[in-house]
Amino acid sequence: MIRDMTVKVADSLAVKWSNVKKGVEDIMGGEILELEADKILNRGIDIGKAEGHSIGKAEGISEGLSIGRTEGLVDGMISTLVALVRDGLLDMVEGAKRANMTQEEFEQRPNDS
Repeated sequence: MIRDMTVKVADSLAVKWSNVKKGVEDIMGGEILELEADKILNRGIDIGKAEGHSIGKAEGISEGLSIGRTEGLVDGMISTLVALVRDGLLDMVEGAKRANMTQEEFEQRPNDS
């Protein structure tokens, strides 16, 4: 569409000079407009990549924090159960059961000080 309009403008402005008409068509209808379109497209792609990267990074951080909190809470609960067993306030079978572990897995946990 832009190319067609450019040809019409070139025809009306350069009726007498065919070399001028050809130059106008080459510049206005092709190289300059295509380069500008490429710049706009590439700018859009760059913006999309940057936004996608930011969103992915934020989601990754959020998911990592969530997983870290969950693992920390579980580790804290198990450490507390181990301490209760070590102090004689809870027996080994009950500690393992509350930790959702086998007794063997529970016994292998390090004794936290």
